[in-house]
Amino acid sequence: MFERFTEHAKRVLELEGIEAQRMHHDYLGTEHLLLALIHEPEGHGHRALAELGVSLKQARTSLASLVQEGPHKELPKGFHLTPQAKQVMAMALEEARVLKSGRIGTEHLLLALLREPDGVAVHVLEKLGLTAAQIRTEIELMLEEERKNKVAEE
Repeated sequence: MFERFTEHAKRVLELEGIEAQRMHHDYLGTEHLLLALIHEPEGHGHRALAELGVSLKQARTSLASLVQEGPHKELPKGFHLTPQAKQVMAMALEEARVLKSGRIGTEHLLLALLREPDGVAVHVLEKLGLTAAQIRTEIELMLEEERKNKVAEE
């Protein structure tokens, strides 16, 4: 499945693990994926959230009120995905199909996060005053602008 991910999306998956380690968690949840999306400046997911005023600092502050850091101890090698994070990965593929993309990008990961109502990421975004509709609209506008620019270049 990961062979269909763009380089930016693969980088987000790497950053997801770093964010989980930073919080002393031995799992990968939607909250880690959200932080990783914000952290990867080259991805559409980051750009859409930045356009809507979301910063990494704000997201971490909002997240801290919802999820506590794990104990400061040696973490086991490897992480397991929460059920919500597994669902997001499956939905990212679906989002790519809907948007007629051959590859899964950071925008598809973000859109999939928005569809997982039990994920912590949605609650973080809500605390920041954003709705799924706002974020989806921002991504669609960004992708449309990109398409127009490609057509104009050709």
